[in-house]
Amino acid sequence: MSPPPAVRFAGRQKWGEVAADLALAGGGTLLAALGAAAMTGRDPVGLLLLVAYTAYAVAATLVLAGVVAATRQLPTLTEGVVDQKRAVVARSWAAPWWHTVALDAGLAAVGIALLGAGVGAGADWGLVATVPGVVGLWFLVRVVLVLVGRRRRPALWLTDDELVLDFPAGRARSARADVASVRSRARRLVVDLDRDAAWELCPRPWRSAVADRRTLVLDCSDLGHRADDLAAWLAGELDGSGSAPPVSSGRRRERNHRAP
Repeated sequence: MSPPPAVRFAGRQKWGEVAADLALAGGGTLLAALGAAAMTGRDPVGLLLLVAYTAYAVAATLVLAGVVAATRQLPTLTEGVVDQKRAVVARSWAAPWWHTVALDAGLAAVGIALLGAGVGAGADWGLVATVPGVVGLWFLVRVVLVLVGRRRRPALWLTDDELVLDFPAGRARSARADVASVRSRARRLVVDLDRDAAWELCPRPWRSAVADRRTLVLDCSDLGHRADDLAAWLAGELDGSGSAPPVSSGRRRERNHRAP
């Protein structure tokens, strides 16, 4: 089956994202400037770290705004390899994903630095600093989970025998023959299964609960295909493999579920 049509990244979606990023960067710049103006030689390390992180976040967001403005086409279907198997893959845009990871890394650094400064200042400050320290460690683990491949950029992989979906919470896989239906719901692709998928998830503190293990949901907001076009393509590919899942627009009665 021919691939779904590509949708050009332009208009309200693109420039709305640029405007939102610039607004966030502008607000951050104002906060950083106010913090820097209020600082004196004896200000606590915490204020310095917060100002530094705000400036870092502003820089990262300005870079993202520039990348969004320069991008004309979001990722479309291409060939890839998953678990040593050749696949067709629709993998979401990397720029917003790595922007989030960069902000997480900055928060991890600030939290751990505040913990170190508090411990160095004495027992009382060390106790107070445990709160930002714990928060920093939480963000550090989020970053590590990305680096080791447990937290994943949203993607759909279709191999000769499997359907694999990646989420920030991990990965789910199912045999092609187990797909019961494929549908779109707003900007999401929804795949219903006849049996539970095999899930590889992050530890509980770094993921939400999976309410329905027979429903896979892919957010298509950062893809160069519309969700309904991708659903029609996927159903056609599965039909050619011997399965014949129906396609709907999402108006059918839906199960109660939440994407991980």
